[in-house]
Amino acid sequence: MTASHDVLLKLEGLDKHFGGLHAIRNLSLTVDRGRITAFIGPNGAGKTTIFNLVTGALKPDEGRVVYADRDITGLRPDQVAQAGIARTYQDLRLFGRLNCEENVMVAFPDQPGERVSAVLVQWSKVQRREAELREKTAEILAFVGLADKRAALACDLGYAEAKMLALARALALDAPLLMLDEPCSGLDHGALDKVRQVMRDLVAEGRTICLIEHNMALVREVADHGIFLEHGSLIASGEVAELMADERLRRRYLGLVEEHA
Repeated sequence: MTASHDVLLKLEGLDKHFGGLHAIRNLSLTVDRGRITAFIGPNGAGKTTIFNLVTGALKPDEGRVVYADRDITGLRPDQVAQAGIARTYQDLRLFGRLNCEENVMVAFPDQPGERVSAVLVQWSKVQRREAELREKTAEILAFVGLADKRAALACDLGYAEAKMLALARALALDAPLLMLDEPCSGLDHGALDKVRQVMRDLVAEGRTICLIEHNMALVREVADHGIFLEHGSLIASGEVAELMADERLRRRYLGLVEEHA
């Protein structure tokens, strides 16, 4: 059991309205460091809204988001990324006319080539940094199984490859916390095996993962902790096996979406 002092992310009393819709209701929860925490619940439960509140795409009406003992409530997405949180999206958001290497390289923060002054007076430094980033990019692409796709345009990738490229771009931030929004949806068995292994390897490196995933067989296999949500409220949390053994939860959701990974 992970001790309380290993909490990496804490949500305190979060509330979010969209007009008359109360999307998140006085939500408090914690995510422990070095584990995979799955956010579980039916469509409309508020899972992606929580990701958006944590990563700065939305601002809460009430409550706080605390990451690594720092209040990050209301920070812009780029500031949240700089603080150490990276995410992927259901719709991938790749640069289709850039190749895989370029898609990853644009995600690295604080590149001297982004500043005109550096390009003009520190060109050798810019070149060295670019060479370093190309090397790191090659390592990341190899890690996610895209070593041979470096020069391929993102728009020419298969769906599973595009999913892995989106993950590779998130990894370029070198963030301790990764928030993965349905990374396995639509993948075949071979691609699922790769995603499983990548997530395990990331946790072995010391990363923490928050996961939204409707494939409950995969959640059962990879997640350490589960958080069950409904109508923006926390219904239950605990070890994934315990949640899936709860007949009340199975009747409400889990038994309706069982899939074979």
